[in-house]
Amino acid sequence: MFSDERSGIVAITVVLFTIVTKLLMTPLTIKQQKFSKLSSLMNPELQAIQKKYGSIEAWGKVTDGIDSEPDVEAVIFGFTEMLNEGIEIDNDENGTDLKPLTAKQVGRIITEVGMNNALEKLQKTVVDSTQSAEKNA
Repeated sequence: MFSDERSGIVAITVVLFTIVTKLLMTPLTIKQQKFSKLSSLMNPELQAIQKKYGSIEAWGKVTDGIDSEPDVEAVIFGFTEMLNEGIEIDNDENGTDLKPLTAKQVGRIITEVGMNNALEKLQKTVVDSTQSAEKNA
């Protein structure tokens, strides 16, 4: 009888542990699923940059301003691709019909924010989105 009681307690403990573990992991699972969806949606603009400039690194070199002044056309191109992808994601998720931005509109946004500030944020976003193996799986 003692053995049956103990095995019942062990079984209940295992079930409770499993439930608690699943509950604790749920927020991480949801976050990972959202990130996977976002990552797959952002892939097209990274591909557009790679198609036009050969690689993300090559695009980064013409926009970083280390060796020379940043290539404004490359900066505007990168921003336009990324902002329009964000607009497209928002349209899909919320059923809105926002129009994509033109290069001229993006140029005005960059002017307003400031070239250096905009470049730093853009490059950080590109690096963060391409460094993780999980993000590029």
